[in-house]
Amino acid sequence: MQYGLVASALLVFYVLLLSLAEYVTFALAYLIAAASCVGLLGWYTSYVLSTKKRGVFFSAIVASLYGVFYVVLSSNSFNLILGAVFCFVLIALVMYITRNINWYELGAKDAHQNTKKQPKPIIGSAAKTMDNNPSNDVKE
Repeated sequence: MQYGLVASALLVFYVLLLSLAEYVTFALAYLIAAASCVGLLGWYTSYVLSTKKRGVFFSAIVASLYGVFYVVLSSNSFNLILGAVFCFVLIALVMYITRNINWYELGAKDAHQNTKKQPKPIIGSAAKTMDNNPSNDVKE
């Protein structure tokens, strides 16, 4: 579910950009849409990732990506090749940096550290009454 919400926020950027660009300059529309989505994603991921530091780090990454994308969009004659090369280099860099990370172990450690002891359920007299009530028995 969280992946879907983050992806939706990333997609809404383009809807915001398109609708704002009808009323203000492209640069201002891009700035407003990017700042809005970066703020929303940073706020949400700080809760999902359990720390404000991780949310800020994720926001910085998304903000820098939006900055690079703006430069790519602004270059008229080289935008396709710049975008393709940038995406390739970025994916290769992420794959290289994360090649030795065991994501399953990392997630299990975070889940274990963030869990709090759950209180044991209290079984009251109502539950005992229901168990002893002959009307609760299944009749065949």
